[in-house]
Amino acid sequence: MAAVARRAARSGPLDNAPEGGREVGEGRLRELLARLREHLSAGSALRAEDRERLNTVMEAIGAPGPAGPGALLRIERLAVRFEASHPALAETLREIIDTLGKGGI
Repeated sequence: MAAVARRAARSGPLDNAPEGGREVGEGRLRELLARLREHLSAGSALRAEDRERLNTVMEAIGAPGPAGPGALLRIERLAVRFEASHPALAETLREIIDTLGKGGI
């Protein structure tokens, strides 16, 4: 019963998703955020400014409450910025956008 109450109290970026889709989407988001953290910790040649932007995006995605269109736009801008220099990072960012989009954001 306590687990159900914790789950009901928890909110995240996929709050608008249907119940089954929310669980799948949240799991996928956790995977993608872990992949982003790996990119950051791998010592990629990222400028401090870009690293800070990525950290800000990760915090916004992981924050309680639904992510808004502004967050999606920031993620897309970062994906475009990294397309040539860090294609795997750009791909991960686009997968995050796709996952959030499928969640109704």
